[in-house]
Amino acid sequence: MMKKIYVGIAALILLFASSASAASSDWSLLGGGKVNGEWGAMNVQDVAAGIQLQGNGAYDSAEGSAVGLVLNAAVDADSFEAELQVDKIAGLGSEGADHWFNVNLLDKPSFFSLDHPDKAQGVVVLMRPYDAKQIDVETYLLSPGSGFMGLGATRVDWDGKLRISFSASGEQLTVNGTAIEADLSKLPDGLFADGKAYFSTGASSQGDAEYGYTLLSVNGAQASLEAGLSSATRATGAPASNPKTGDAGLGIYAAIAAASLLALVLASRRAVGKAGQKA
Repeated sequence: MMKKIYVGIAALILLFASSASAASSDWSLLGGGKVNGEWGAMNVQDVAAGIQLQGNGAYDSAEGSAVGLVLNAAVDADSFEAELQVDKIAGLGSEGADHWFNVNLLDKPSFFSLDHPDKAQGVVVLMRPYDAKQIDVETYLLSPGSGFMGLGATRVDWDGKLRISFSASGEQLTVNGTAIEADLSKLPDGLFADGKAYFSTGASSQGDAEYGYTLLSVNGAQASLEAGLSSATRATGAPASNPKTGDAGLGIYAAIAAASLLALVLASRRAVGKAGQKA
């Protein structure tokens, strides 16, 4: 009996350890957008093509939050590329909608914060769907010294897919193969001096209309919540949670494992006590 208990404890310890390890992802999820002052919907999950993000609400400047996520590992600031697929838009700029999809390359693993530019500085790219065939690309420098400074904008062709390429040393930004008119010479001296940057992506729209997009790849590697950046195609997975509470699925498994472990420990103590009394 005691042997079975200890075997069970060992198994649960391994389960708990693996759950905790899986919870520490290469990605950090943002808090979503705001709808009438309240947090809107946000759902993030692995799908066959990459990481799918869906939700509603507008960018929150106080929290520095949108429907998006942050890659915690550094990328090459001189040779960066990301691919996104816009699955659903909340409105068009030609019709007056304030709606964008976004990528950032910052000096820290963070999302851009207009209220706290000292939190992380770097290049912010907003891509606003203008109509079914064109998208407006706006480039900004976010820094404590400059605040949120426009570097340039270009309207480019698109068909729902966005391929963003960036080189800090080459002072070049392209979207779907089109060079964006952005004066990257204005980037502060020392920014990305070590050749490293941190990538994040998000989306926002005023009102409660839903929108969605899929992060397909980063530097040629398929994006995956579970595997970080994987070149392997994955099947659809379970949705990730709002980051304010962490990964719900993994957290539940870890909590169950911990509770079961505690119960078995208490049971083993009682068994040992009874055995001692009989002796």
